[in-house]
Amino acid sequence: MSNLLPTGWNLPESIQRRVGKTAGKQRIIAEEGHFLVILHGLPDAKNHVSRTAHFFHRDPTGAWQSFPKDFGRGAAALRGHVERFHDVVETFDDRLEVASTADDWFALLREIGPVLRTTKNLMKVLEDLRTAVGPEPDLIAARDRAADVERTAELVHQWASQGLDYSIARSNEEQAKLSDFISRSSHRLNMLAALTLPLTAVGSFFGVNLASGIETSLAPSLFWGIGTASLAIGLAIRVSMPVPPEPSR
Repeated sequence: MSNLLPTGWNLPESIQRRVGKTAGKQRIIAEEGHFLVILHGLPDAKNHVSRTAHFFHRDPTGAWQSFPKDFGRGAAALRGHVERFHDVVETFDDRLEVASTADDWFALLREIGPVLRTTKNLMKVLEDLRTAVGPEPDLIAARDRAADVERTAELVHQWASQGLDYSIARSNEEQAKLSDFISRSSHRLNMLAALTLPLTAVGSFFGVNLASGIETSLAPSLFWGIGTASLAIGLAIRVSMPVPPEPSR
């Protein structure tokens, strides 16, 4: 018997030979009236490559065995296996409600992707099993529950993907607005520099300082008046500058 299969299971040799050293893909092995169902456990959040194998065996009399044994008894163990996926997908759905940033959307997509792939294959295996075994109520219940889980996982994945796309589009739009603001501000500053720089440069180079009598008349009132007027002109220029766009939240 394969090292993966539980000891003590009465499986035909033809089934045992078809189970390798690793779980392989999720599937059904049917031989001599026996059905061995190989499913994958929940993907590891840190290791999306490795998979834990879960086994379910139905013998020709209709009796079920499962491993690990913490999924319940009989065919209901399949429903217990599906319920674990349901609980995890529900947590993803709750996180979807509060996600607002690109980091939130990306983390959600990264974690739900492996779960969605596993759930899709789980649904296919359970549908094939129901077709092969017949209309057993527990199998139908597990299959229908898996369909609900798959649909929820697909919706969460789709909405998270749309949320990430929207965050990227919104960021690009804000960058475009900021670039336009910088361009208009630079243009105004360049125009102001073009008007004042030549006069300032020539006056500084030649040391222009004409004696006009202003230096001594109305001192120091004239000094403070000119300073105040200059400050008012500077404030007027500042008010006329474009306001930077507010970042979206």
